Amino acid sequence: ISYMVIDYSLVCESNGHKSGQRLFWEIYAILMVLVFPIGVPLTFGILLYHRRYDLCPKMREYGTSYIFIRQDDWAHDVEIISESRRNRCAHLAFLTDIYKPHCFWFEVAESLRRVALGSMLMLFDNASLTQCTIAIIFCLGGIKVHNYYEPFIDNDDGRLAEGTHWQLFTIFFIVLSISGNVIPTQNEDDLGFLLVAITGFSLVMMLIILARRVYLRTKKKDADILDNAIQQRRDNEESVCGDRDNSSSLMVPKEKEI
Repeated sequence: ISYMVIDYSLVCESNGHKSGQRLFWEIYAILMVLVFPIGVPLTFGILLYHRRYDLCPKMREYGTSYIFIRQDDWAHDVEIISESRRNRCAHLAFLTDIYKPHCFWFEVAESLRRVALGSMLMLFDNASLTQCTIAIIFCLGGIKVHNYYEPFIDNDDGRLAEGTHWQLFTIFFIVLSISGNVIPTQNEDDLGFLLVAITGFSLVMMLIILARRVYLRTKKKDADILDNAIQQRRDNEESVCGDRDNSSSLMVPKEKEI
């Protein structure tokens, strides 16, 4: 008789036959693999492909290579999309709004990256050298793809995304070092504090970006108020000067008609 390691109440096999519970969970797992790791990215990809020319009009002129091979105009890839195109792609806004037109497909790549760093790593022994090495390769690949395509419209979104990539890389690198006995585990408290600090890095980075945005918005608002006050003062001065000119013209005597 064999039991599930994390739950000994579940019998996996008895006398060479799989239990009903084991068969149920195997079928359920297969269905969920089809629904999420495969089904969700595939569905996103089909929906985006169907509206590819509306999402990135330059594909009509340059072809599919425009969105995958780096182009000179990616740095200022800001296309004016017509209202009709926006309406046709409104249901895809949650997938494309934060990305540049040439990277309308990037959410599919992000979904695959998350699956690779989550579900796929479960195929290997937990915290093994192989698992950590593959995770590090995925992290470095994600960083390279991010830097190559520069997908985000907002630079702050790009900085935060890159920061989280490096955060994951650092965590997996530490786990790899522990698995290979490179880092001693005698002082677990210090190691725990280090991992907590690394985990909180993205939160600190987000708060810094948020504080910077609030500061810049407040500064812009104050500048707008000052500009409006200056403009109003100029308008008042011009109005006063105009009234003076009108009053002085009334005081000039008219010439007597002969």
